[in-house]
Amino acid sequence: MGHLLATWGLELNAASLERPALLAGRKEAPVQMLSCLGQCVFITAVPIVARGKHVGSIVPGSSLQDIILAFRRLTGAELAVLSSWTGSSPPSTAT
Repeated sequence: MGHLLATWGLELNAASLERPALLAGRKEAPVQMLSCLGQCVFITAVPIVARGKHVGSIVPGSSLQDIILAFRRLTGAELAVLSSWTGSSPPSTAT
């Protein structure tokens, strides 16, 4: 298990970043995740591999609101976000 070195920008706790970072390291491939704890944030964990070994991950993220606004600004098209979630707290999913 690694150590969180630094964060800036979006306020995410270390626990919400750890799972996708570790999964990206195991897969040695990027992992995307939508986390809706407080605010919805789309993150992509990208593994850093040196000499054939996973040495860390970079986990950039963007709020879902910012992604939707950028999409609208770039395309002029409307966008809807749909969810099948019906519980009291939103799920976090990684792919």
